[in-house]
Amino acid sequence: MRIIICLCVLGGALSLTQLDYEEEIEDVNDENHEFDLLSAAKYLKQYGYLSENYTITSLQEKNYEDDILSQAILKFQDFYDITGDGILNNETIQLMKKPRCGVQDHPEKFTIYRDRVKWKHNKIRWKFLLGSWLDQKVAQKCFEEWARHTNLSFYRNETSPNILISYGRRYHKYSKRCMGISKCPYDFDGRGLVLGHSHYPDGVNEGAEPCYEIHLDIDERWDRNITNKSIPYGYTSLYQTLLHEIGHSLGLFHSSANPSVMYSFYNDSRSKLELEQDDIYAIQSLYGTPKRFNVRNKKVLNSPTMRTPTTTTTTTDVISLNPPNLCSVNNNIDRILVVNNHLYLFYKDWVWVISLNKKRIEPPMRLKDYIGIPELNFHDGGHIYQRPSGEIILFHKTKYYLIDSTNFKVQYEQPIENMGLPKISSYKVL
Repeated sequence: MRIIICLCVLGGALSLTQLDYEEEIEDVNDENHEFDLLSAAKYLKQYGYLSENYTITSLQEKNYEDDILSQAILKFQDFYDITGDGILNNETIQLMKKPRCGVQDHPEKFTIYRDRVKWKHNKIRWKFLLGSWLDQKVAQKCFEEWARHTNLSFYRNETSPNILISYGRRYHKYSKRCMGISKCPYDFDGRGLVLGHSHYPDGVNEGAEPCYEIHLDIDERWDRNITNKSIPYGYTSLYQTLLHEIGHSLGLFHSSANPSVMYSFYNDSRSKLELEQDDIYAIQSLYGTPKRFNVRNKKVLNSPTMRTPTTTTTTTDVISLNPPNLCSVNNNIDRILVVNNHLYLFYKDWVWVISLNKKRIEPPMRLKDYIGIPELNFHDGGHIYQRPSGEIILFHKTKYYLIDSTNFKVQYEQPIENMGLPKISSYKVL
């Protein structure tokens, strides 16, 4: 965008728009583009799977006996649940060739939130530098969606933003009024592949008025629709891309859960405007729940003479609304279950689902959302186990539930006495 402005000024009547040069841009996501070991090594180095010290200049002479490269490929396959053993197979290549965010993955890190970066205040100002009114409208919608699920407020501010959004092309720089005039270390590549990138609020640029940048590749064909209708073929949703990049600017890493908003790769079939549950748990683990969940509830107490109702206040159980930190509760886990190579850790009304094949802990989920049983809380009672035949049996209050082990959905529920047991509460079942 900066280059376009210079041309317009120097050329007087000269006008250069995105449509003028779209046909000249090479589509780097061509299906016929050769993707060999050298391409894979560059990709894996760019996205954090190979160290910066790894040498790829002579890689064309190497093979899969290179353990470092094989381990990096395996790490990528593991992160995205691709079947493979460190060999560059077709499924791996096809995923690497998809359009995605330019921010690195974190395949080695456990996503425990004490390691995350976040804003120190909950009122955040933003600006879309030289953005059209449609760009501004898309950005406003994105910030509103993040604000809907957490204790953050966002305000458009043209003079002193905390988050600055701008377009860039290939070699591009930071903004002088935000992160300085130095070159951004992450180049764009023309249409396809890298769509945008952003910076975490990591404290490096902290000051009296901290500012971090989001860059979008101007060479993409951006669709600025903010409804649920499908995006035209050959275009990329600005809303979906910017919603993802704002997540990074708030402190979220990439998620391996597709179709979460924070999934690294662009999903051209996703038309939802809302965050997925995975994204909601992640952002609430950093900033808590919206203020409307923390208000005091009124409890009406009627007197025996039926006079005007008196009101008293009780505080909402805010603790149960905020996802707990696994490191803080690991000695108080209520139930443990291992099913289909996954470890399930139950604590109160939360559950962590941990793949035993990964070095990654995803955010916890509410039991009532994950299993679908209201008021399910193992801290107050209830039990769960797996039968030799594979089905999962869960006891809750006066009922037992048969649960499908493949998706953890309830198949049916029955009173406990139907099992031939006395009519007792599940809290008495040992």
